[in-house]
Amino acid sequence: MLLFLFGACTVFQPLDGTWLFRIDPDSTQSGDCASDDSAGDQVESIGTSDIWVDIYTVSGGEIAIIWDPPLLGTLTGSAVEASYETGYTYKKRSETHTTTFEATLSGGSMEGTLSSTYAESNDGDKYTCTTKNELTATRAVSSPDSFAGN
Repeated sequence: MLLFLFGACTVFQPLDGTWLFRIDPDSTQSGDCASDDSAGDQVESIGTSDIWVDIYTVSGGEIAIIWDPPLLGTLTGSAVEASYETGYTYKKRSETHTTTFEATLSGGSMEGTLSSTYAESNDGDKYTCTTKNELTATRAVSSPDSFAGN
């Protein structure tokens, strides 16, 4: 039994579990959707953007962030990076949509950004728009005594 418990502890990774992501509703836009100034456009939103997110370690040490769609990535030291890309090409037209999560892990919390990039190309005409939101995330635990920050 002790061997089983020791083995279970070595499999558990610092990201595994349920996290409360608090996404700043204000975002920054860059690319063709932003104005011509170099600072990018700040889009102010009203309300809160909190979401429960599960994170798992999968084969090969990759992490899966259960978002819509799931993001796959890595934890290297304290740097968390994960992304998802989809798109298509048909004749002279192509579209891609990329979601990217980048954060720094510190105990039972993370701080970082969530970016969404849409790119389109049609017979040589190109359009790209990136929206970036800041976020914080805190791991949810069932006991205050087991919180990683304690």
